[in-house]
Amino acid sequence: MKMDKSSTQLVVNVYPNIMTSPQNTTVVSQSDISLTCEAIGFPIPSLLWQHEGQDISSNDQKRNVQTNQIMSEIKVASSLLIRRSEFRDRGIYRCLFSNLVGHNEASSVVTVQYIPSIIISPIVKDVRKPNAVSLQCTAVGFPPPSIEWVKNNDTILPNTYRVDEATGVDNIGVPTLSSNLTVTPTVTSDTGNFVCVAKNILQSVSSRPVQLTVLEEPFAPINVIFTGVTSTSVSLQWSPSFDGNSAIVQYVIQYAGGIDNTKWSAGENTNSQQPSYVVTKLHPYANYTFRVAATNSIGTGDFSDSSSVALTSQDKPSGTPKIISVLAESSNSIRIRWLVVPFNERNGIITQHRVEIRERIMAQSLLPPFYRTATEEDTILLTGLKPYTTYSFRVEASTAFGRGNFSSSKEGRTHDNAARPTLRVVKSVVIVPNGSTAVLHVTIPPVYPNVPNNAANRTWSGPSGVITATNKFFLSTDRYRLAIQDIGPNDTGLYTFTAANTVGSTTVTIKLALQ
Repeated sequence: MKMDKSSTQLVVNVYPNIMTSPQNTTVVSQSDISLTCEAIGFPIPSLLWQHEGQDISSNDQKRNVQTNQIMSEIKVASSLLIRRSEFRDRGIYRCLFSNLVGHNEASSVVTVQYIPSIIISPIVKDVRKPNAVSLQCTAVGFPPPSIEWVKNNDTILPNTYRVDEATGVDNIGVPTLSSNLTVTPTVTSDTGNFVCVAKNILQSVSSRPVQLTVLEEPFAPINVIFTGVTSTSVSLQWSPSFDGNSAIVQYVIQYAGGIDNTKWSAGENTNSQQPSYVVTKLHPYANYTFRVAATNSIGTGDFSDSSSVALTSQDKPSGTPKIISVLAESSNSIRIRWLVVPFNERNGIITQHRVEIRERIMAQSLLPPFYRTATEEDTILLTGLKPYTTYSFRVEASTAFGRGNFSSSKEGRTHDNAARPTLRVVKSVVIVPNGSTAVLHVTIPPVYPNVPNNAANRTWSGPSGVITATNKFFLSTDRYRLAIQDIGPNDTGLYTFTAANTVGSTTVTIKLALQ
């Protein structure tokens, strides 16, 4: 029996069998990602890549798919290359194989890490003490960053300041962390450079330094000294202290003491930034102490400690003595008394009083002056003057610096040098009939004829006392004669006549009787 020779092709379909699965991958953003997937099967499986369930197009410019067929149409390999990865490229990637028999898939997780960056930096702050102030910093990164604050290169310890944090995501889903540092109340030591530092496992980044400045009134200046004095001024110098983080614009000067012992003056602005000043309009020869305060844009700070005592120089007196009495003590001497210059007008130590003397020769005319210096504080006895002569006097006071002005003038006259009046009674006993008129007569010859009014005061007295002109008593113009009318018993008795001059007085007696 003869057999036919023939052949038959047997085709065996094979279910897609994954030989190489893509690996879980972690990269830093902007790095390339490469995933590989291989499978065998028959018919040759087709391949599709998916990201988070979404098909990846072969025309995707960012994500490039390359597929190769290997080993006689049994094996297929594919790679997915993602260039310059971004955070949104993270997630689950799947490679899906399928043929007539069925389909199979493999997956991997891609993690895209994000180096921290600061997207909101703190900004420069000036704050007036003790007002509160906040500094804000926001960072983005993955793994989510932490934030710490650094001041003047030192990490700020917990509980030093209040820090509030809030998490979120940016517009592409990268985690964010916002940190708000609050300083309240602000004090001087809060001034400094603050830096926000964001970090994760990849890296740490810092914001630019930001200056927090606490503004306040300046501290009190120190080392207030005086460098020079005159009779009305003191030159001061001092050292500035902390300016309160705001430029000093001027200083304020106060003084205490002076002639009226001022507690502290109202304050004098220097209108200058210079740490020196000349205080004027002071009183000569007076003790002063000074203190200084600084002023900036915030205000005027505390005053410094007081300086040592400065004594202004002497000056000539600004006031004058006041003559209170001019009394003749003899025909050639006059004593003058005065009140000394008031204390607040002396301007130093009074070392001398000088008296100006001018002889009056007519009502409106004075001879040139001559001077005498007093050896006592408030009086002088002027001798060697002319008898019965009028003089005009003024007094001036002097310090070591010079003479002051003369006082107002006051006049006085020496005594005349006549003796007491010499009286002569014309008739020492006068006897007249009852009812008649009696005349009593006294003469007073001049002792010093060249001096007028040698007996300026002339007085009659009788049994009833001092006599004045009446209908009964008649006095002559020169008062040397006394006429008494209608004499009666009551009119009899002793009558006296007294004449007085600047030296003394003389009295004579006349007896009146009836026949």
